[in-house]
Amino acid sequence: MNKIIFTILLLAISPWHLAYSNETCASIFYDRTELMYSTLKVKNEFYGKSYELYLKVIKKHPYLERIFTRDQILEILLQEEMPSRSEALVRLIKNLSKVSVASLNKGTLTTALKRNLKGMVPAETIPARVEKFLNGVPNSLGRLLGDMTLKEVQLLTYGKNPLKPSPESLLGQYIAETGAQSIVTRFSLGPNRKNFGESRLVVAVSRSSFAKYLEFFKKTNFLIHVHTPHQGTLHVAQNGLFGSYGRLQYQFRFPRIGTIMPHILLSTTEANRSANFFKLGTMNEYLAQHPWELKSKDDVSYCARSGYSSCTHWFGNIPIGDKTVDGYKFPGRVDEHADSEVPTGRQYKKLVPYDVESMYAETAKLVQLVWKTPGNEQLASVLGLERQNVAGEFASPGFVAVSLTAAAPVERVPVVFLITQNHQAEIKPDFDPSIHAY
Repeated sequence: MNKIIFTILLLAISPWHLAYSNETCASIFYDRTELMYSTLKVKNEFYGKSYELYLKVIKKHPYLERIFTRDQILEILLQEEMPSRSEALVRLIKNLSKVSVASLNKGTLTTALKRNLKGMVPAETIPARVEKFLNGVPNSLGRLLGDMTLKEVQLLTYGKNPLKPSPESLLGQYIAETGAQSIVTRFSLGPNRKNFGESRLVVAVSRSSFAKYLEFFKKTNFLIHVHTPHQGTLHVAQNGLFGSYGRLQYQFRFPRIGTIMPHILLSTTEANRSANFFKLGTMNEYLAQHPWELKSKDDVSYCARSGYSSCTHWFGNIPIGDKTVDGYKFPGRVDEHADSEVPTGRQYKKLVPYDVESMYAETAKLVQLVWKTPGNEQLASVLGLERQNVAGEFASPGFVAVSLTAAAPVERVPVVFLITQNHQAEIKPDFDPSIHAY
């Protein structure tokens, strides 16, 4: 009797359950894409319009949706850890929208994808990037969107010899197209120091060649110290933006004559961490510059406290490296300019999780993206300049300039651009770099 009752109940509820399941399953897939799209429109209106352009592109070329799926596009546009991919994807969508219906096939798509990468990555790497993506090789989309290793950034920037840029490199093209003068020189390791650093290339930029300079070097892979004569506050630039105090908030405009601009080369992963740091700095400069102020619920600091809190100290502490570390190293009370409440010597302690409940959601998200446990290696350490950072030298704009022009490896800082009246005029071997370290 019980079996009969159970069977009747099962038959009664099964049609409703099946109908509900099918409707729910369809809704899940539909709602996930729609939810991602709605989130994108709220977070970034420009990227939302780019996705709408993508929908028009796949309507015109339906088979493209099998290559670039809707969810795949939305995931990249929503991704915050690698903003360079989102920017590259927007550019790719725009370029694909210009391809006519009649001409699009695998061959013309291959050509379009290769053309899109021109100037973004070393030319010799482009065919393999496109081929692997079209053949469905896992994790190949990032490479299609321009991800580069440090070695590839070096190859793109100067070729194989940083002192003699190849014609196809960015430096080679800039020099050839503008007639800019250059010189190979060695910079002093500091005031009252008789030693000099490695030989390094210096290239001239003037007001008339600045637009061409930006054309080649307005990229996220270059972190630039814009060191003006008698500089008192550290200024930096990246990807066409300029600022100070850990913020990039202005368009990068022509600097004053005599400015030197050491260029730090960054891999794509490093460059994106740098960009995220500056986003945090623009949103909340205090938390970008003072990570030790992040506290756990037990009031334990995220990291050790630095002896310096200034307009410059944060530069060497940017968490940028692919290598992860358990703790960060800061200078202690080095001199009369350092915090007297901080002990002397290297300041270090293991990183601990911190509380973000009291923060606005967007701030909390960026803070957690930048200050991690374990953490990404500090910029000073990535450049092999940990000793200089712990000694407090990264708390002075002049000593940052000294470190980048003389102490940093030439593979990381291969070129120093010099702002001149005339970029085609000879650079004198004894030119004044206007570095005043104090």
